[in-house]
Amino acid sequence: MSQEDAGEAAATAASLCVCGVLVALSWALGGRLGRQCGASRADRWLLRWLCWDALVHAALVRVNEGGRGEGPDFTWY
Repeated sequence: MSQEDAGEAAATAASLCVCGVLVALSWALGGRLGRQCGASRADRWLLRWLCWDALVHAALVRVNEGGRGEGPDFTWY
């Protein structure tokens, strides 16, 4: 395995770990919010998906800090 392949494998593994953490957080947060609101099972699934979507956007998207109005910059923190 070349150094480039090893680097790609490490980046893939790190990305999968981050994804797993986000899934676990969204599952727990969406379920908790659903129970607190007395939501149905289907509504809890929807809340979990919405939490997943929000967490992914928070992790991947950041607003351009330069103030030039260029829109979002899709980069990892």
